[in-house]
Amino acid sequence: MSILVQLVRLLRPAHLIKNLFVFIPWLFARRFGTPQELWQLLLVFLLFSLTAGAIYIFNDILDLEEDRLHPLKKMRPLAAGAIGSTLAGWTGFLVLIVALGAGFLVGWRLGVVLATYALLNLLYSRWLKRVAFLDLLLVSTGFVLREVAGAWPLGIYISPWLITATYFLTLLIVVTKREMALRVAGEEHPLHTDSVYTIPFLRDLELVLTPMLLVVYVLYTYVRINSDWFVVTVPIVLYTVFRYLYITRLQTEVDSPVELLYRDGPLFTGVLLWLASAVAILGLGI
Repeated sequence: MSILVQLVRLLRPAHLIKNLFVFIPWLFARRFGTPQELWQLLLVFLLFSLTAGAIYIFNDILDLEEDRLHPLKKMRPLAAGAIGSTLAGWTGFLVLIVALGAGFLVGWRLGVVLATYALLNLLYSRWLKRVAFLDLLLVSTGFVLREVAGAWPLGIYISPWLITATYFLTLLIVVTKREMALRVAGEEHPLHTDSVYTIPFLRDLELVLTPMLLVVYVLYTYVRINSDWFVVTVPIVLYTVFRYLYITRLQTEVDSPVELLYRDGPLFTGVLLWLASAVAILGLGI
């Protein structure tokens, strides 16, 4: 592959779907009458994607030696030797500077959120991912910051219920990712926090987080959403969460929830059904 293709791969374009969280506050605030904000959110999505992509590069550089020994991560451009660390480092630096600079030019609020996300994730990549439990919480915080980036610059109110539901959802995803990573990599390639994280323990965390997520979502549906029709989304959420938990228990080749989403038709369909239902109900105001 060409150098340009390898550089794009470093940014992990498949993970762009994570940055769609910037649109969630706009959706639940029912700002459908302000289409100009949608264009602003597309810009936020782009800048957050660039910021996250730069962080992926720095993380790959820091974990280079470990990734070369990993059964899946050894295929990444840096670990596979398809691109050098110096070029990757300069690429990550330039992408991050452009993203942060553009963010502050768009508005200081967006710049602050992007800079906060970058700082937290750089600390995570360098030190904090080795701190058990804190590493899980910081990854989930990154998703909440995506919602803040899509709301604060536009003056959109984010309900604490929505933030809490997002936190529990992403925390569940992070925990299952850790479980899949342990199962795929095996004991010869343990996690940074292998003294704490074991498959039985992570499954115990899943048993705690799943009901917390579902209870918060159902209460949010009844208490905060001013629509009796929104209850239609509850069984869709139940199905999607159950399907996700089911397929994560079977994985021996994939340790990425994003890749699972792309690969599993029923799971992807569940996510699309929820999104279509939410857009239809909130957009029509029924």
